[in-house]
Amino acid sequence: MDQNGVATSVGTGDTYIYARATDGSRRYDRLKLRVRTVKVSQIKMQTKATIDHAAGEPMGKQITLTADVYPANAYNPAIAWSTSNKNIATVDQNGVVKATGRGTCYIYAKATDGSGRSARCRVTVNNIAVTSVSLPSSATLGIMPDETLGKTLTLVPTVKPAEAHDQRVRWSTSNKRVATVDENGVVTSVGYGKATITCTAMDGSRRSSRCTVRVTKIVPVTDVELQDCEIELGQEKALSPRIAPSNATNKKLTYTSSDPETVKVDANGRVTGVSLGTATITAKTTDNSDITASCQVTVKVDLAGLAYKGESKLPRSVTDKMEEHVAALDKSLTTTKAIMSGIKYLGQPYRKMDCSLFVRTAYADIGISLPRQSFSQGVYLENQGRAIEWEQIKPGDLIFFMQRDCGCNPCERYLNIHHVAMYFGCVDGTHYFMESSYGRQRVLIRPIWGNKPGGEYEIVLIMDMNKE
Repeated sequence: MDQNGVATSVGTGDTYIYARATDGSRRYDRLKLRVRTVKVSQIKMQTKATIDHAAGEPMGKQITLTADVYPANAYNPAIAWSTSNKNIATVDQNGVVKATGRGTCYIYAKATDGSGRSARCRVTVNNIAVTSVSLPSSATLGIMPDETLGKTLTLVPTVKPAEAHDQRVRWSTSNKRVATVDENGVVTSVGYGKATITCTAMDGSRRSSRCTVRVTKIVPVTDVELQDCEIELGQEKALSPRIAPSNATNKKLTYTSSDPETVKVDANGRVTGVSLGTATITAKTTDNSDITASCQVTVKVDLAGLAYKGESKLPRSVTDKMEEHVAALDKSLTTTKAIMSGIKYLGQPYRKMDCSLFVRTAYADIGISLPRQSFSQGVYLENQGRAIEWEQIKPGDLIFFMQRDCGCNPCERYLNIHHVAMYFGCVDGTHYFMESSYGRQRVLIRPIWGNKPGGEYEIVLIMDMNKE
């Protein structure tokens, strides 16, 4: 107590404060003063918190919790921090929480004044868990006659999502006498038979996948035979290879064509005649026996019955020369490819394929788009600067016609187009075109009268279809 009446506590308990007169009268008074501590009555802090880890982000991310102590004048407001599980999160005495593993734990804030007051926060440490693990359902370890056991294959698991925090997997085998597997998914043949290889995610999600591995003795292919054949232009045909022995383990073949612009072949050995000529198709085994076989596939076309002069079919002597003419065309030209494409549609009925649809389809087959109507085609190609003179025409170029006596102004050019055809070429001094004829009601070949404009239609435009 100082002389100004200010009392300062130095301990707890009861005491008396005296005030005495200094004039000698001995008068005084006293005050009973009780000193006691104010303990913590309540601690408040958030009840839930989450620590999220992105893909590839290492564990150890931190957050800071704040504890509020009440009343504000508590004698000892110090807090002691603790965790329920250090394997999930730790906390220092400043309330800094550090993630150590995936899961949920509690962080406690407790008063140190003996009041027993505390608060807790439920902390969840997340990462992106694995949702699926996939392996091929089966695999074969084939042992060739000149090979021994010990051959390996590697299984590659697909772990999803790609953002999963822990993409590690654990491997196991159901039969170590048949196949073993190491930590990298490398399967080693030990004996003949079947074993199930299991791949399990290690992030605690328990996701897994299985692959049945068969270790077998391979019967290799010793011989393959292919037969030469002929196909029509545009025709498809499946080759029928003869494979020996009949019990060969792997009969799958790969196919290649020496000239895909003449004959295409797909992965199943199905050939398609693209243009006239001959190509060599080669088949090769895929069982490491390295056996090959080849055959000649010849693409032909029979134009007999598809070429007319007036109402009469052209004789075989003429159509044979037409076939020779087509076979001699330069296959690298866009127009030649269009001729080959157009020939496929000879004989199609007019009701299904009129003149403009015929040329549009023939060029679409080789990757060139044209408008639907002959009038629009003429406009489109004229705007591309493709118009040429008669003396420059080549097989595959397009010819646009105006109908005679239609009442149109001849000076309007493509505005009067009524018909379109594809120039076929000149055979024995006669020029021919391919067209879908309304009169004959089909797609056919016929002469251009007088080798130039004539008949009921007059040529309005000729378009160079090789122009880049």
